[in-house]
Amino acid sequence: GGGVFLTGGVAQVNNSGALVLGDVNVAALTVDTRSGGTGGNLSQASGTSVLVSGATTLNAGTGNITLLNVDGAGDAVNDFNTIDINPGQAVGSTGAVALSDRNALTVSSVVVGTNQALNLSAGTLTMPAGDIDTGTAALTLGGLATTAGNLSGGAVTLTGSAAPGGTWTCST
Repeated sequence: GGGVFLTGGVAQVNNSGALVLGDVNVAALTVDTRSGGTGGNLSQASGTSVLVSGATTLNAGTGNITLLNVDGAGDAVNDFNTIDINPGQAVGSTGAVALSDRNALTVSSVVVGTNQALNLSAGTLTMPAGDIDTGTAALTLGGLATTAGNLSGGAVTLTGSAAPGGTWTCST
């Protein structure tokens, strides 16, 4: 498949517009598609995986982030450790986010646009302490999840289960 392929230690990619990742296997990753503009979509080429053993920072500005590739069995192939999604962006100024991880994922921060969907799944998903509100758009969290904040959106879907000792509490 096409896209930007990265291997090695610390990788940083600044781009002015849409960016497609190929196979990535690095110690730390920073991707910013806002260089010289408001942002572009960040996605990955078919059949590729993004593997980051350390910290990841993804910032697509007004663009969408879509990193959802799966293998032939339908299992996630991406593997992040900790991730910051659209850090420093004003709430409501970013695009939708859809990201899957094959095992444990800690989301240090996430900013999603007003009425933009958020779809995160991992074997074990740890969300940041703050509230997450997707307005009229869908909010989907999958896996063994932990969150200390309130979740709200047009349609909130929780798949998997709460972390041991935790509970999902839903109210309308």
